[in-house]
Amino acid sequence: MSLVFVLAAGTAGLSGCTQVKEMLGMEEEKPPEPETQAPEPEPEPEKPKIADKPIPEEALPALPEKVDRVDDLFQFVPGGEDGMYVIVRDPAAFLTYAEEGLKFYEKPIEKLAGLAASNANMAGEVAQAKAGFAEAKKGFEAAQQKIKDSGVDLTHGVLLVSTSGKPKDAVAIVSASKPDAFKELMIALGADDADKMVCVELPDSKGHMGCADDKATLDKFKVNGDAAKHRAAAQEALPGVNLDDSNIIAHFKDDKAPFYIAVTTPPGTAMVHVSLPREERELKQGLTMLHPGGGNLLRYAQPGSGFMWVNLEMSEVKNAGDVKNAPPPAKQVLDAMNGEFFFGGSEKPASLQMHIGMSDTGPAAGLLEMAAMAGKGQVPPSIPDVPGSKLTFETVDLEVGGEKSKALHVAVSGVPEVDAVAKLTSFRPEGWMYAAGDAMSMVVGADEAGVNAIESTEPGMSADTKITMPKPLVEGLEKGQVSMIFHLPVDALQGPALRSLINSGLKGVPDVSPELAGAVLDLVAPISSGTVWLTESENHAVAHMAVRGIGHTATEEGRDALEAARKVLAGEDGEKIYTDLTLKYPQTSHTAAYKTRSGLGGAASLAASGVGLAVGAGAVTYSFLSGVRHENLAEELPVPEPVEEKVDEKVDDKAADEPAKKPAKKPAKKPAKKPAKKDDKADDKADDNKAKAGDQGKSVAEAIKKRKEEIAKKKREEAAKGN
Repeated sequence: MSLVFVLAAGTAGLSGCTQVKEMLGMEEEKPPEPETQAPEPEPEPEKPKIADKPIPEEALPALPEKVDRVDDLFQFVPGGEDGMYVIVRDPAAFLTYAEEGLKFYEKPIEKLAGLAASNANMAGEVAQAKAGFAEAKKGFEAAQQKIKDSGVDLTHGVLLVSTSGKPKDAVAIVSASKPDAFKELMIALGADDADKMVCVELPDSKGHMGCADDKATLDKFKVNGDAAKHRAAAQEALPGVNLDDSNIIAHFKDDKAPFYIAVTTPPGTAMVHVSLPREERELKQGLTMLHPGGGNLLRYAQPGSGFMWVNLEMSEVKNAGDVKNAPPPAKQVLDAMNGEFFFGGSEKPASLQMHIGMSDTGPAAGLLEMAAMAGKGQVPPSIPDVPGSKLTFETVDLEVGGEKSKALHVAVSGVPEVDAVAKLTSFRPEGWMYAAGDAMSMVVGADEAGVNAIESTEPGMSADTKITMPKPLVEGLEKGQVSMIFHLPVDALQGPALRSLINSGLKGVPDVSPELAGAVLDLVAPISSGTVWLTESENHAVAHMAVRGIGHTATEEGRDALEAARKVLAGEDGEKIYTDLTLKYPQTSHTAAYKTRSGLGGAASLAASGVGLAVGAGAVTYSFLSGVRHENLAEELPVPEPVEEKVDEKVDDKAADEPAKKPAKKPAKKPAKKPAKKDDKADDKADDNKAKAGDQGKSVAEAIKKRKEEIAKKKREEAAKGN
């Protein structure tokens, strides 16, 4: 009897017995089924903390309360404005900058040195930089201790004054416990000829010591400065600069004209303001070409985007030789220009844009039509020597701001490298030229819908963009004193979109690995943006430069941002760290920076920054020129998509639940054909922006939560692949 038969018969018998028992009501008690282990649910992403009303940076004091007043220090500046003086009110601020910088750069420089060791062009210089950094760090730590032990009290500032304006007559003034304290400190720090220095306690100075090269200089020095006179002269030469907020105030006189310098050091930012002597012929000619005021085209400046804006004095431009004799129709176009020029990046949509302010767009529209007709037979159907490429050159009807306009449309397709950059940056390989509203414009990287999105803004810089700008710049704009702005955010250099492009674009390139390129970019991690602008008053012009860091030590937000940057440089997950920071601080001047570094804004942040797009495209181009082609680069790239269309708007859940201070107005009107004569609309727009702050929070918060879940999932998948 086969085993199969036995098993079959046994099964049938058991089945029959069971049926009989069921019929007689004698159901047999079933043994308990073994318990199955339920799969553990995936942990929900931890809800990040939302800061309770973080302190806005503009509300922070520019200097500690303990520092001496400007007028108290001006009394140490004798004589008139023929001499030279440098007043440093809070030297500790610069020591803090140095300390934080040394903390930041220790690991990045060590990493860079290791990666550059195999690069013949970089190895020697990077090794020297590493050795120099180690020496500087050691020297700084020693100097800090020597300053602490010296008896010199830096809280009362440091001054360098020369009544003749010559260095040999300079007197260094400090507050100290004894006359030779400063001399001993200089000797300890290794200053040249410090042992020859002569120091005395200055009479009527409340504990201030004066040190000079010889006693005769000190005997001639008198503490009798006219504070009111010095303040008035400095303030006149530095319009738009708050002297009471300045850490450094300096006056110099060269052979041509005197000039002033002020340095302000609010938390996380360093600003330098330099008066420009109009007496210099070349400078005077340059300044006559600029005109303070205007600003309608600043509507195109988005938070976190790089841009350049200038307002020219068109009467001077039109009288220039080449312009004055320009042939028609170029002459008519030049006559219609109002002086404003804007060039910058855009995140929504990802694009680069240029706009020229016009009092009448008719001549410009005619010039574009002529250019389209001339180029029709000249533009080839493809890029020479690039198989598969295709060029589009056409004239289309474009509706801009409710106004129909003829637009020149150019597009490129069929080039793998171009497709890859377009995929990762959301930057479309097409461009538009048109004249409508109050400007002649060129937009590259957007489609027709994107062009309309760019044009749906009110004249003037928005409130959301203003909070990302240096405070003196915003004040200068409101007073009509600004004639030029150049703003360069660099946060995109630390974002995942650029790093992905570099990792794929430089793969296989000799000498320059993706890791080496990333290590170089890490050196910029402490910096968030740089801004240069020019202000003018009736008699003076001032050049300003501001460098803003990613964080500072004055507030909880600043400390969190510094710690986040350090963690990312140490190798932790930047996407998660900066996403949490964006949620915790959703309505501050640094929110756009956190969002860019987290990747929440998607690939468009590269085009918005300008520099990010340039570096990414440069990496792919370098690979191409090195003979390394990536035909499948577009398919290889991981593309970070924006979590929500309006991710840069406020994301505070609590703010979303609170009523806005003012009711939201209707959507912004499209620009009128001519610029508004008054600033009333801009003021209303600022109120409108504030009113919208709470209305768009919940959807973005949910979108960011979704993004965090995607990041966590990606990490799990990577870990699984590794196993």
